[in-house]
Amino acid sequence: MKKFKRFFNYLKYFLLSKYGFIFIFLLFFIWLIFFDKNSIKEQKRLAKENTELKKEIENGKKIIEKDKLLIKALSDSLDVIEKYAREHYQMKAANEDVYLFDK
Repeated sequence: MKKFKRFFNYLKYFLLSKYGFIFIFLLFFIWLIFFDKNSIKEQKRLAKENTELKKEIENGKKIIEKDKLLIKALSDSLDVIEKYAREHYQMKAANEDVYLFDK
């Protein structure tokens, strides 16, 4: 019991000294850097996810622009609608045959 009291007295004096404060701050910063929910590893993962989401947004915007152009082209005339239906949905007129080829 006496050894524990002596140990805790030394520990108390060490932690209250300037070296103890430095030790506590070092432990605090090590905890922040490696083990906290906002650690450097987590920040890198979030930055990578952020860039991937930005790329996905740009791809979505390109697809939207392409679809807007297609909608505008389809709304212009019936010939364009007929061509689109033939190419994408294999539709045909009553008096013709459709042959499909795989690439």
